[in-house]
Amino acid sequence: MSAIRKHIALIATLVAALLAILVPVALSIYFADREATNAEFGRAMGYAQDVLRRSEGTSEQILDGINRLAALNDPEGCSDQSVALMRHIDLASSYIQAIGRIEGDRLVCSSLGLGGTKLNLGPVDVVQSSGVKIRTNVTLPFAEGSSFLVVEAAGYATIIHKDLPIDTALDVPDVSLATYSQQSGQILTQRGFIDPAWLQTANGGTTRQFIENGNLVVVAPSGRFQIGAVVALPIAQLNSRIQSVALVALPVGIAAGAILAIAIVYLARQQRSMPNLIRAGLRRNEFYLEYQPVVDLVTGKWAGAEALLRFRHGTELIRPDIFIPSAEEAGLIQQISRRVVGLACLDAAGLFREFPSLHLGINLSAADLADHQTLSLIDTLTEATGARSGNLMVEATERSFTDPETAGPIIRKLRMSGVLVAVDDFGTGYSSLSTLQALELDYLKIDKAFVDSLGTGAATSSVVAHIIDMAKSLNLKMIAEGVETAEQAQMLRELGVQYAQGWLFGRPMIYRQFIDMVRRQHGGHGHLMRPGSDTPLHPAQ
Repeated sequence: MSAIRKHIALIATLVAALLAILVPVALSIYFADREATNAEFGRAMGYAQDVLRRSEGTSEQILDGINRLAALNDPEGCSDQSVALMRHIDLASSYIQAIGRIEGDRLVCSSLGLGGTKLNLGPVDVVQSSGVKIRTNVTLPFAEGSSFLVVEAAGYATIIHKDLPIDTALDVPDVSLATYSQQSGQILTQRGFIDPAWLQTANGGTTRQFIENGNLVVVAPSGRFQIGAVVALPIAQLNSRIQSVALVALPVGIAAGAILAIAIVYLARQQRSMPNLIRAGLRRNEFYLEYQPVVDLVTGKWAGAEALLRFRHGTELIRPDIFIPSAEEAGLIQQISRRVVGLACLDAAGLFREFPSLHLGINLSAADLADHQTLSLIDTLTEATGARSGNLMVEATERSFTDPETAGPIIRKLRMSGVLVAVDDFGTGYSSLSTLQALELDYLKIDKAFVDSLGTGAATSSVVAHIIDMAKSLNLKMIAEGVETAEQAQMLRELGVQYAQGWLFGRPMIYRQFIDMVRRQHGGHGHLMRPGSDTPLHPAQ
């Protein structure tokens, strides 16, 4: 019996030793596979978002051009005035190759200036539920070897080069890209192999990602137009990466299994550190924006919104007061700011062309206010949203303004370009009156902690009045944060505060909800407003 027990113990020892060698190897291969797959999906999602940005930008230019021509009310559509406008639209557009009047399948006049020649564009391939007609493979006699998309609506047709929506920069070979019609599932533009069956996975307007037939696939429908993007990356590179990891891990695991086990535990802990979570979140597109309305306290109307960054890691929603300080300490805050601007460009593309009276606020850090690249970043947002003077506001906390010599030049250039500047969470930092005077700001935001003290008899209750007096002395407009009761709103209104935001008026919401509410306040006709329109907003419900 003793011999049997020893034999069992020996077997158990051998099994334990073998597991001590193999488990670290297996775990390392598993983690390598998972991380590599996530990274490749993140890459594919980035490509898809770029294709969508280009496609939506093309759609915006097409609709804007057709609406402008339709607004002329030219019965024939080919008057000198119409043709002149066609040429202007053509020259001013980055995506449109030509635009003109269409009758049947023929282009009867256009920005091409063909001297009365009527171009036969061929039959329509796709008809959207909105009435938009699309020809997906048009060839023109003067552009042999090239194919074009033709988008027709309201008696006008726009010609775009098929490659423009998918002309995105790629950092890996053999990537397939396409755009498609959400309604018909038909491919509109394509580079590489795309299986039409993949498009059926995005029913319901939800982005899908999966692996099929040797490809990592992302199908991303647009939330604004009846189009979508599909990207397919070959998994050969992923498999090669996993195999190389295995070849290294196996001999190392055999030689030093115990060391690898400790290293894996250490790396797992490191992966859970906040800076690494932020880096992974940036790679995996785990950041998104919510928009909290800003309300005019006198009229009760929505004046704009503040874009608030959110971080969802898996099922966990990480609070900004946790990841923002960590990003600042780790030197990642400017990457965060770039992501905020990128998300706002996607969300709010063309916002101010539809609603020129709104404003949108985004948050910047002290590092952003010390970097001249910030000016280019804000220029990108200005272009994407169609912002004019007073439409965009950058917000930074008090500590961002403690060095006026560094922040001052950036702030001055922002304000010269029509961007408003606000000091955020005022009263919680170390700004002095002279500092604020030197920086020539536009807005002062009163921190929620002081708003909460209104009418409570707390020691900080009187601070609000002093902050307001200081803002008035500097000719700064004010926005009170965290307003939750009608009593607070009334007191702030009586004290002369112009704007407020808080749960009393609306919780932070995704962009689609925000813009839907704004459109309802505009009576559903916000898209008809022209720059300079003073159509009033309805009070928030």
